[in-house]
Amino acid sequence: EILQDDIVDETDVFVDVDNQVKVSDGRAFRELNLGIFNPVWKAKGDRLSSEEISAISKHLVSNTFQDEHGMELSQRAVQWLVSSSEVRHILRATPLGVEEPHSCDIIYRRGVACTSCTLILQGKLSARVGKEGFPSMLGSFSVLARDALKPEHFLPDFTAWVSTQSARVLVITRDNFLRAQELNRNESALESALCQLAEDAAGERSRQMGKLRSVAPAARDASSRCVGSLMNCAPFTSVLPSSNTPRTRN
Repeated sequence: EILQDDIVDETDVFVDVDNQVKVSDGRAFRELNLGIFNPVWKAKGDRLSSEEISAISKHLVSNTFQDEHGMELSQRAVQWLVSSSEVRHILRATPLGVEEPHSCDIIYRRGVACTSCTLILQGKLSARVGKEGFPSMLGSFSVLARDALKPEHFLPDFTAWVSTQSARVLVITRDNFLRAQELNRNESALESALCQLAEDAAGERSRQMGKLRSVAPAARDASSRCVGSLMNCAPFTSVLPSSNTPRTRN
């Protein structure tokens, strides 16, 4: 038996290509997330630029990952650590002017074990230090809980929370730091790991460019539909200001 109907599968956008008849279930506006098949294309909420990675790495090499702290890492190892760490954009839930922070704004609690340190990129954090709760304000490039990266159990002696409307921070975990130490002892493995991160970044940029290219035609179609709707409205000149209408000067 010969089928007379057109076969439309789940990937088709057009029912009739020659007459430009599209499938009417809205699939033309859907985004296919290919990242589920390729981990290189997985979506990232925030990614550091190469300039940020370079500046942050130099700062951490000079001030944090030194031999005197027992945490020495090479410049390349720190670059891997920074690149592989998570960037978080935190929005303050506590109303500005309220002194006692909401629990969701608190990043560290005094006496509560933690396994990650935080580098402030943008915004500010407030802290109460020690039993006396001495107040402190921390800004960009401040590092909190550095010793949480060491293998020993770490209990912070401070409570810290987001004090500005938003803050952007880099979170470095103990596991990532220990991995960076391993790579620091194996130059070839370190270079291979850095190359892998570069490939991941290139894949993410490719995915974003593909998304922009796919959105552009849809935006043009939506714009055309809006213009068409306005042209069908009666009368079009009624939405324009009259020449006798006084205009307000700014």
